[in-house]
Amino acid sequence: MSQKSRLLNEVNNFAVAIMRLSYLLDPELIVLQGDITAIGAVMEDEIKRKVTELYKRNLSLLPLPEIKFSGLSQRTVTLGAVSQAIDKLTDNVI
Repeated sequence: MSQKSRLLNEVNNFAVAIMRLSYLLDPELIVLQGDITAIGAVMEDEIKRKVTELYKRNLSLLPLPEIKFSGLSQRTVTLGAVSQAIDKLTDNVI
């Protein structure tokens, strides 16, 4: 199995995990941080695409949560989540 095939398989597994957690927790926003953010925009798009595809395929009654990748590199995921949530609140208020 090639490196790309393995990576795409992991993206698929990751998307399934995100979907299952979303069903359990019903979040409005999911912020991903850590090594996953180092894979670049192409894989970020692939993860978002796969999660969206899974939601549609399973005819989910829950809304698809927004998925963001933290751009705060060395900071903790909590700070990234807070930053993303504040941005979303600011957008809704303005």
